[in-house]
Amino acid sequence: MASRDTGLSFIRRNDLTVVSVLIIGMLMVGFVVKEAPSTIGQGTRTDDNGDGGEPGGGGAPQEKELVSDQGRTAEGGSSDVTFTIDDKGTTEIHVTLEWTDDIGSNDEFSLTLKNTTGELGAESGNSGSLSVNYIVEPGTGSVGDYTVTIDAVDCPGLVGASPVDRDTGNDWTLTVSITVLPGTGD
Repeated sequence: MASRDTGLSFIRRNDLTVVSVLIIGMLMVGFVVKEAPSTIGQGTRTDDNGDGGEPGGGGAPQEKELVSDQGRTAEGGSSDVTFTIDDKGTTEIHVTLEWTDDIGSNDEFSLTLKNTTGELGAESGNSGSLSVNYIVEPGTGSVGDYTVTIDAVDCPGLVGASPVDRDTGNDWTLTVSITVLPGTGD
């Protein structure tokens, strides 16, 4: 029976050299393909919101500050701060109240976020900082008027042996910001 030449007879002669060259060649081709991505047909995409992302909401969410306010609330009293959200793509509302106790023990405040449907969140404490973060449920809408109520619950102001309560309230700083999906604007 005659031997059949499959075209691979040269491998028998220098098996190790040929196989090594083939493997190295395949590895190099694989490396070049992985490291050199094709740019054919690719370009920079722009859309109506100018962020280079997907139309109608591409890109990373953006933080927008709506309120930066300062005030003073007397012990047992309350202060209201109102604001309006016009961005339809609002996904979160962040409210932060900060104060430094000026006399005596730590003052206790409460912070409440409300809209026309009712209370959205509340916190109270005497740490010098309170935060309410409200996540807007998709499809419920966030456009509208909001109110933040700041209550000075207790402002103890006894200093030393004096029976006189010298703390009648406290100054505070309020910030309100929202997280908005880009391209969903006004």
